[in-house]
Amino acid sequence: MSALLHKDETLVRMGGDEFLVLSTRRTEADSLSVLAERIVHKINLPIPIDGAEDRTVGASVGIAVLPNGPDLEYELLRSADEAMYQAKKTGRNRSCLHSSLTVSLPQGAEARV
Repeated sequence: MSALLHKDETLVRMGGDEFLVLSTRRTEADSLSVLAERIVHKINLPIPIDGAEDRTVGASVGIAVLPNGPDLEYELLRSADEAMYQAKKTGRNRSCLHSSLTVSLPQGAEARV
């Protein structure tokens, strides 16, 4: 996944199979959706296993974008989690934008995938 990110974006393993991407560069829904779809595609590629059939895994991605404000970290995590569970609920192997997102945010907004 890190190969899909810009140098100033951060990839964090939250635990188990949950990862977090922090970006102050991509704050528009379109660019975040493109990144999320690339992540889903990359994770869905077959994994070759010696002496066995290739395996695949899936991914559901939640996207949240919020302006700077109180409890930003908590709100980003909560909103992205809600969006991820919505993606799982609607069929998995997809991404979902948090429902309160606008198409574009002002300079200084932060995004989390």
